[in-house]
Amino acid sequence: MQIHDPKFPGLPHALDPDAIVDALRAALPECAEDITVEDGTVVDVRYRPGGPCWVLYRLKLRRDGGRSRRQLVSGEVLPAGGRPSQPPRQLLARYAAHEGALLRTPVVHLPRIPMALHAYPVDASLPGLFDAAEPDAMRRHLDRLWERRGVRVRQVVTTPLGYTPHARAAFRYEVLSEARSSGVPELRRLIGKMHAKKPAERLFADQWAVWRAARGRVRMAPPVGYLGGVGLTLQEQVRGERLGGLVDAPEFGRWVRLTARALASLHELEVPLRTRRRPDEEAASVQRWAGVLLTIRPDLAARVGRLRDRLSAAVEARTTLSSPIHADFHHTNVLVDGERVTVIDFDEMAFGDPMVDVGRFLASLRVPGRRAFGSVRALNDTGDVFLQEYLRRRGGDEKRARLFEAAALLIAAGSSFRIQRATWVEEVSELVEEAERVFALASPAARVAKPTTDRPRLTLEERAQWAADGVFMQASLAPHVQERYGAEVTDCDVTPQDAAGPGRRLVYDLRGWRGTRRWRVKLEGAVRQRGGLRRFSERLELLRAAIAGTPAGLTLPRPVGHVPTIGVLVWEPPAGTRLSAVIGTPRGTSAARRFGQGLAALHEVRAALECSPWTIEQEVDGVRARLDRTVRDGLRRRAGDVLDTVEREGRALPAKFAPALRTLPPQHVLCDDGRIGLRRVDDVGLAHPSLDAADFLARVTLLALTVPAEARAWTAVGGSFREAYEASVGWRPIGLCTLEAGALVRLACREAGRGRADGVAEWLIAAAERTLAA
Repeated sequence: MQIHDPKFPGLPHALDPDAIVDALRAALPECAEDITVEDGTVVDVRYRPGGPCWVLYRLKLRRDGGRSRRQLVSGEVLPAGGRPSQPPRQLLARYAAHEGALLRTPVVHLPRIPMALHAYPVDASLPGLFDAAEPDAMRRHLDRLWERRGVRVRQVVTTPLGYTPHARAAFRYEVLSEARSSGVPELRRLIGKMHAKKPAERLFADQWAVWRAARGRVRMAPPVGYLGGVGLTLQEQVRGERLGGLVDAPEFGRWVRLTARALASLHELEVPLRTRRRPDEEAASVQRWAGVLLTIRPDLAARVGRLRDRLSAAVEARTTLSSPIHADFHHTNVLVDGERVTVIDFDEMAFGDPMVDVGRFLASLRVPGRRAFGSVRALNDTGDVFLQEYLRRRGGDEKRARLFEAAALLIAAGSSFRIQRATWVEEVSELVEEAERVFALASPAARVAKPTTDRPRLTLEERAQWAADGVFMQASLAPHVQERYGAEVTDCDVTPQDAAGPGRRLVYDLRGWRGTRRWRVKLEGAVRQRGGLRRFSERLELLRAAIAGTPAGLTLPRPVGHVPTIGVLVWEPPAGTRLSAVIGTPRGTSAARRFGQGLAALHEVRAALECSPWTIEQEVDGVRARLDRTVRDGLRRRAGDVLDTVEREGRALPAKFAPALRTLPPQHVLCDDGRIGLRRVDDVGLAHPSLDAADFLARVTLLALTVPAEARAWTAVGGSFREAYEASVGWRPIGLCTLEAGALVRLACREAGRGRADGVAEWLIAAAERTLAA
């Protein structure tokens, strides 16, 4: 059947391999010398109305006096009047040196079709394809990746498994390595995957998260690592036969039940996935593939158009995000090994509607049913077995499952054209008919679920556990490290820091390579209870830049990156010695004085911080809320009286807002030879500047109370800080003692909430009363 698209006049010729072979014979300079193009086949078609359009060919070439060899060539079908894209020069230079290059000409323009042919592995969207395909390059990459584990890679055998131009590629690697210490050899078989639109680090982080959470519940290929510079993820090759090739086996029904159980278990996991499959995206997929069908089968236009409109509207209205999903769950992504099934190929994994997977699997049974038994409905009863087993295990609405099955059937109709099966014309008709029939079972009149865009529901403790997972954090931080330092990370060691909660504050020791040199950095991170990581990071960067040029300005931590799925912010702390290590010495007194001057300078800078100001009233209200929950009755009345005074006197203070940090633990103050720095910053915003100074002074008082041996030293620190701060601000810090009293009550609430029975809360409230009296 001829395909006509006015935008791509050459599409009919591009789908005719004989026409392409003839055009190549005339256009390739090599054909006039020593290369013969014997034949060619179409392997894959990436087409949608409006473009772009790429066709993958497998050519059979022979050099004079040699044997025939296969060569992949991707064809860019050009729009009318369009010009071919030109690969980057570095890729063309790499191709010229590529050992596997049979064609000497990397790009051939065929203006009469019109299209341009690109010899594999020239692909601007997958620039790492050369390294992924070359054994020596992979040996070097793997040797570097595993060096710290004491492994030396000796040899890599590379086998291409699949390639879609400007989209994805897959390889099998046989890796022969040995232990550096003993020389004991090891042979590993790995699968490498590339994705043009998804960075390898991000894919690996998601795959690692699901694999770690699924251990003992769902069999998966263990993730091995990733090569960020190549864009390649690596996983162990697992044994098994593809489920779709076993449809005529007597045990097929039992394997389908096992598959349903595995999928139900997958959907029960709670993992930090960054990608979401929103309702509008599910509907857009239906619209996109329906557009392909309207072009390739115009005789079905009326039926496809009606189905597209009704189906996409129903999918968007009834999609509910609730669990991790495979997002490409079909029979070829399930391997059978005896009584075990293994789920593979998690490249499209996301947080989405679990019925996307259920519907996709049900629809996928049509093609092997047709191939083995001559009818797309031959395995429908087996599909019902799968569905009932899944619903029995996890529950759900059968009608919504049928809705997504209908959507997957419409998409599958377009896929048969994409891979150019000989029977694609008939398959399109049969699958569209099946989509119509199944959509009727979806009962559009059923109750509509409210769409949601919720993210995975992880507790603070669960997020802290992921933040302490070195493999997950290495992959999550890799893009930020590459952007900030130009380095590729190969190892990440994590050390929990303080007792504010298990793993909530951590040190990340990152190692890797910057160019040809080894590289290392130590970063710190925290699991934040509140969201807004990106905005907080931007405000911190703005404030750092604003105070960088001030003589007495503080040195603030430098944000490196954040992991939004678990609420982790990672930064590079300034250099310096902790203030707590030098108290009681002239250096400590000097550091306290310089910190007061630096904080005053920070409060005077102008920084365009986009946030609502934090008022004294809000501060007092927040302390009152904690007071009612934590402090016993007798103390609560005394603390309440203090807060009444703070609130009353706070209203009389002049309204003034400045850049503020709000929490300033003395333990975070660092003193260097030239400047004072802060090891960590928990907030950046606008507030009355005295709130910052008051918080620091209150925390110094707490240290003086709880560390009697250092009480005099900490009292001296507070005095030096107060004197320097009051002398340095360009305005009189009215109300500093008042706000200090409020900060002391806030700390008393915190200590009482921790269940301390040593009277610290009472001491702090008494200190607040004395501060007000003074």
